[in-house]
Amino acid sequence: MGPQSAGAVPGPACHGTGGSAPTVTDAALLLGWLDPGYFLGGRMSYARGHWERIERRAARRPWLRYVATLDDRTRPAHRAWHGIVLRHDDPWWRTHAPPNGWHCRCTVVQLSDRDLERRGWSPSERPPTRTRQWTNRRTGEVVQVPVGIDPGFAHNPGRVDLGADAANRLIARIDDAPPDMRAAAIGRPWNTARFRRFVAGRGTPAEQAAPGDWPIALMPAGAMRATGAQSHTVRLSPGTATKQREHHRDIAPTDYARLQRILNEGEVFRVGPHHAIAFLEMDGRPWRAVIKATRDGSETYLQTLHKAQPHNLAAARRRLERIDRNGE
Repeated sequence: MGPQSAGAVPGPACHGTGGSAPTVTDAALLLGWLDPGYFLGGRMSYARGHWERIERRAARRPWLRYVATLDDRTRPAHRAWHGIVLRHDDPWWRTHAPPNGWHCRCTVVQLSDRDLERRGWSPSERPPTRTRQWTNRRTGEVVQVPVGIDPGFAHNPGRVDLGADAANRLIARIDDAPPDMRAAAIGRPWNTARFRRFVAGRGTPAEQAAPGDWPIALMPAGAMRATGAQSHTVRLSPGTATKQREHHRDIAPTDYARLQRILNEGEVFRVGPHHAIAFLEMDGRPWRAVIKATRDGSETYLQTLHKAQPHNLAAARRRLERIDRNGE
């Protein structure tokens, strides 16, 4: 798919170490070819899940205590941070949430007001953050890194995600992929917990902060030509997911698997210079999908997917121009 290597620093976006450009590693993770539990010996995967639990329980347990393993291998800075107690949303955690380097064994413990009182602990003053200059030998970039934190680790790995911008670039990689690889790149997102959270509007705080679009289908050649689409990938945007919840509550996440079949096997009609509508009878009644390409054709979006009535299909046959969906 052609992305350049991100190197060990900042690394792929999915490592949560500051990288934002999608790489082969990120694509392999999204396709299910890699187990996120292997990143940093499982620490990256653990940190992400740990932080999600922290945010879910923050109303009852708003405090975090930094806990270092105190032995002869402990970094001096990490030893100094041991016992610091700050609110979960304190800006200090954005750069100092463990792990803070290779082989770092530090963690955080979540506490309630009652926990602090019972153990005789009190909130700490936020430690000053001193930085040192570090030069990336691969790129020549010079950055300031907090003292005590390895380069590339000054990001909370539990709050880092691919994000909307990187997701868009990853979709572009799908468009650039050979035709026989595109379907595999789309995969089966409706079977994932993350997609179910997306369509239900119940994403984690990190997912809601940078939701991005979901690639959910591929446009047939004839439909691309009729709508002026240059992108093969049909996206489901956060806005459309919201409208679907509000207006078509009977549509389940797994129903989005129907879209590709509707586009491949259904009757497709031109609605306007950039719009297409497709119908296919499934389970005894027609289903309707509306697709729209942007004016410059660079992006293609699903606008609606729902069950229709037979008269809707009859009206389309009478009034609209039918598209040879596979025509060149």
